[in-house]
Amino acid sequence: MNKRLEELAERCEIIGDVRGKGLLMGIELLRDRETKEPAIEEGARINQRCLDKGLLMNIVHLKESSSVFRIAPPLTSSYEHLDRAVAIFEEAIREECGG
Repeated sequence: MNKRLEELAERCEIIGDVRGKGLLMGIELLRDRETKEPAIEEGARINQRCLDKGLLMNIVHLKESSSVFRIAPPLTSSYEHLDRAVAIFEEAIREECGG
């Protein structure tokens, strides 16, 4: 999952950082990687797209200074579930960013 998310970050400018360990991941969304301006509105739209596709995501906004998706799937998740979740997230990101 980590590798696929890092590859997605290389292709999509809105992803500023992918971090985490094991199944606990954070994906920071930025409007601009240089200024580190958070992509709050974009994150809300991506979150809604994921929900519309059947994936419940958790996005955290800290005082308008960051926009981070927190991914913490159950430890019993299968590889198929994780692959499907990443595919839905990637599709939602691409719809928002046109990539």
